[in-house]
Amino acid sequence: MRKLLFIIVLILAFTSGNKIYAQGQGAKVEYVKAFDNINHPEICYWFFSANMFENDRYLKVVDSLAHNSLYTLIFITARNGVDFYDFDKMRPIFNKLVARGHSLGLKIGLQLWDNKKDIAIENTERCITEGEVTLDDFGSVTYIAKAKHIRSMSPLIKSELFKVYAFKKTSDGFYDPQTLKDITPQTTSSSPIKKPLSLR
Repeated sequence: MRKLLFIIVLILAFTSGNKIYAQGQGAKVEYVKAFDNINHPEICYWFFSANMFENDRYLKVVDSLAHNSLYTLIFITARNGVDFYDFDKMRPIFNKLVARGHSLGLKIGLQLWDNKKDIAIENTERCITEGEVTLDDFGSVTYIAKAKHIRSMSPLIKSELFKVYAFKKTSDGFYDPQTLKDITPQTTSSSPIKKPLSLR
């Protein structure tokens, strides 16, 4: 029964393929400039520099993108001294830019970096880093913590010590749980801004 079923399916596959091939022989080939993209936006990333302000040049760029590209979503990011947080200057520009874009079928997005002005500490991102060092014969050690995989250290507000634990290691990746002790109160740390955290 299994052999018979397999043969029938195979014959159907060959027959179907031949039929499609035969129809393709005399079919007229149509060329299209582009397929309609109905599922995903075509994204443009626009570095918005100070030269865009001259004679409303940004409106000409929007016109050009609408008429000479397939982009449907334009992301604008500030560069070369442009401050998107200068609301008095940028609000009328954004109003005109977005209105022009929408009239031409473009969506407009802004990439807003943090403005680094009066940021409350609870609204900041955090990076917790950890390390392991061996105590010397006197039970002391110096450790410098460096943040890893951080794009830029320039917006660093502060660094501080979180916790320090001492334990006896039994093997790589394991320790004796009875020896685990929080020794944070016995440690001292210094935290110079934009420099690694030093721990003693």
